[in-house]
Amino acid sequence: MSENAFRQNCGSEALIDYYGPSLPFLFLDPAEICQLNGIYLPLRKYDALFRGNYLASHVSCRLRQEAASHRPRFTDLGAIFSLPLELILEIFEHLHPIDLYNLTRSSKSIRALLLAANCAPVWKAVFQRHPDVSASPPGVSLPKWVSMLFGPSTCDKCGHPEAMIDFAFLKRLCNSCRDVHGVRQPRFRSYLNVNNKSVYEEDFRDLVRVSYRYDAMVYPSARGYHGPQLYFREEVEERERQIRRFMAAIDANEPKAAQKYQEFKTETAVFVSESMKCARTCDAQCGMIYHGIQQRQSELTQQWKRQLMSLGHNHDDITRSQEDIHLTLLELRITRLTKKTFKRSWPAIQRALAPVTGKRLVRERRIRMEQRRLRVKALYQAYQRSLDPTDWQYVPDVGRIYGIRTIFTWISSELEDDLLVEAMRDDVPLYVERYGAYGRRQLSRIFAEQHPLLDLDKDPLQVAAAVFECPLHLPINDKSVRCTALIGLEDASLHFDCVVPKNSDLKAEDFDPEIKFAYSLAGFKTMEHLLGLLGLDPYTTLANDLETLDARFLCMVPDCRQFSGSDKGRFAMTLKECVSHAARYLDHPPQSFEPLSEEATESVIWQEAACSLSHFSKFCWSCKHCAEHFVCPVPRDDAITHVKESHSVADPVENTDFFYTRWKNNQQRTPYYLPLDPPMTYRCSQCFEAGNPRLWDLERLKAHLHDK
Repeated sequence: MSENAFRQNCGSEALIDYYGPSLPFLFLDPAEICQLNGIYLPLRKYDALFRGNYLASHVSCRLRQEAASHRPRFTDLGAIFSLPLELILEIFEHLHPIDLYNLTRSSKSIRALLLAANCAPVWKAVFQRHPDVSASPPGVSLPKWVSMLFGPSTCDKCGHPEAMIDFAFLKRLCNSCRDVHGVRQPRFRSYLNVNNKSVYEEDFRDLVRVSYRYDAMVYPSARGYHGPQLYFREEVEERERQIRRFMAAIDANEPKAAQKYQEFKTETAVFVSESMKCARTCDAQCGMIYHGIQQRQSELTQQWKRQLMSLGHNHDDITRSQEDIHLTLLELRITRLTKKTFKRSWPAIQRALAPVTGKRLVRERRIRMEQRRLRVKALYQAYQRSLDPTDWQYVPDVGRIYGIRTIFTWISSELEDDLLVEAMRDDVPLYVERYGAYGRRQLSRIFAEQHPLLDLDKDPLQVAAAVFECPLHLPINDKSVRCTALIGLEDASLHFDCVVPKNSDLKAEDFDPEIKFAYSLAGFKTMEHLLGLLGLDPYTTLANDLETLDARFLCMVPDCRQFSGSDKGRFAMTLKECVSHAARYLDHPPQSFEPLSEEATESVIWQEAACSLSHFSKFCWSCKHCAEHFVCPVPRDDAITHVKESHSVADPVENTDFFYTRWKNNQQRTPYYLPLDPPMTYRCSQCFEAGNPRLWDLERLKAHLHDK
């Protein structure tokens, strides 16, 4: 950034004068700082085919192809220079401009000969014989023009190797130098205003050449001439000085100063117009060559794709790695597909294909494994359907079936279905049996440790005294679900998945001390106390019979944490919910639970029946005679209707013709709260005789009787 530009952007002369001496790089451009510190940008930005002067490479390649078709060919050209000078110059007239350029670089004597004034007709004749080469712009000699066209693509300012000639400025500028020595379109007006406000006129742009290139190696297309514009800083400053002198002469009233100024603008505008016309022609020619190289490389990539497919490579792999193959061919400068180039580039092509092929194989393996898992799942569901419907909820999840050694081997391999059928017939029933035996043996061991002297005629895991806790669903850690204490074998069987090891070779005798059920002493004491209030014994009462007890209890602990902040009262709990509550809150003794009166219990049960069940509790009924409801259990009424219509059972019986499907931690009903200090309530005698035991307060009872 120049000092004047910085002063304009900053807007405070005092600030600049104060901080300027302490900032040594204040007025330096990034490129100048890099140059002072020896920091150079990467030399190679483009692929190998575009790094040099691709215009000269294209012309030379075309001339070599034309020369190869000419016969005979003379390899000893030294005899030509023994001829008279007139004949030598006449021979030179038949050469291409790039040949003359190469001759000027061959030796000093030939260079002096070709650059002499008497060789000007030779240069004109050469350009006339090759109209495909663009004519030189105004003010540029033909030898200099040839050097611009076919010379090395090195920056005129810093020597960077990637800088094609800019036909607007007739300079080779790399991307860094374009920013340093150019003025962008948005800064053009401000730049002129900073230097001399009187210089800027509406037609000043017609007096300077403009470049539409966005890169040092790429030329604009027809659409590119509507993009960002770049002006050459030195030319802008030179025009500024020239116009300033004309303005000074006009202000001094010098003779014909205004006329000379108008002639200057006219001549300069014509020069700029002709230069830009030539620049557009050359830009179009170089742009076609650039895109032609890209097109040939794309065609070469397509040839490689066809060659790879003929060798048996996967079409999707080749398509996904097409860009990598293209870049590999560019890096190796491969322009043709021959046996030699194939052998040279084959290792690099294989490296480009390897990651894509590996990802495809992984993806195909994952899809194949998923398809095989679905196959195993379908067969496992067919096996489950063959079991007693009441056992569906206690068999292991299908994820454990995937882990059986033989089935896992089949899923992970490409073996035939015979192995799967054999494994499903032999290994799955054996694993299901071991799965249940492991959980039952662990429960029996834990119960025997707590009651070593107990001798029951019944299965000890079926009685109400068998109160357990799941290690992954401890009541003390789970505050969101009420029924988390596991009472009896059926409740605990739903949590076998939490304690049974993932090892498919497990045995019932194995025991993992880290993950196991725990016996709930607090739950057992509460169970013993509440059953005692009902006149029952926990060692003789079956766990399944607890669901049929029409008894409700309240926790009378002051400020019970389960009901904190609730103004509805206390939750009327079943016996199983009281056991879970005691296991969750260990500071609540068994004596803190009080049973409701017979009238209050009947009213609560009626209120609970009137409340809607949760979705999971409503759709939990299945037929016990068939597998109709294996996938989707239905409401109780639908299950009864199915048994009547499909199995011709006139009066279906629960647990005989249809049954309730248990779920882990299932919230079966909507909580019903009783106030601790209820007002006086009444019962409608007419409704009670009809089987409605609801209790009313006095005002609602009056309205109810009025409706009657």
